[in-house]
Amino acid sequence: MDILSVKDSFGHFSSFVIPIFCNLTVTLPITPITHMYNETSNISEWPDELDALTAAPEHHKLLMENDFVRVIDTFISPGQVTKVHTHKWPASLYVISWSDFIRYDAEGIIMVDTRKLAQVPSPSSAIWSEPLRPHALENIGEKDMHIISVKIKI
Repeated sequence: MDILSVKDSFGHFSSFVIPIFCNLTVTLPITPITHMYNETSNISEWPDELDALTAAPEHHKLLMENDFVRVIDTFISPGQVTKVHTHKWPASLYVISWSDFIRYDAEGIIMVDTRKLAQVPSPSSAIWSEPLRPHALENIGEKDMHIISVKIKI
């Protein structure tokens, strides 16, 4: 086995043990977390300036984008709060590290408090997210929140 060290767009290093096989296919389970879904009926009305890359660039870095997908590296340290922003496409989220958080709507009303969830994603898991209306996220845990999202432009 080989060890692969990867530096993300925020300058953090992660190491992975990679078995070397011919024609290796990796399938990650994608677990929908339905209680984290949001109303998406007014997506066309969400202003472009609330796009995560524009409104909260200190926490969202573009890794790749084309006509079909947008890949974003999200990193929120303990105690940090993002500015209000949106995610207008559904996405598969790969969890590098997880921390408890509170998601607030644009008026400051709590939408999600992960401390109240029956189950939270573990590192190296994948989850599904519908588009997220205007919100801010506060990392209230003791660990970094680090997510890679692959947004499907549909």
